[in-house]
Amino acid sequence: MKAKDYLKKSYEELNKELDVLQEKLMEERVKLKIGTKDDKKNQIKNVRRNIARILTVISQKKRDELAKSIIKK
Repeated sequence: MKAKDYLKKSYEELNKELDVLQEKLMEERVKLKIGTKDDKKNQIKNVRRNIARILTVISQKKRDELAKSIIKK
């Protein structure tokens, strides 16, 4: 998913998506470790990137809210 798509979501939706992706990352790492996955390292890379995108969007939203509250004072 693109960062633009994550910008449209609320904090609750982002946190739910983050939990799902972290669970998926854990499952993929376990599958890779025990050998049930055949050369699916790209899947792990994509999940990690999506987690980073979500965390970036969350921090941007927090920073924007803080800036707005400072400007209002």
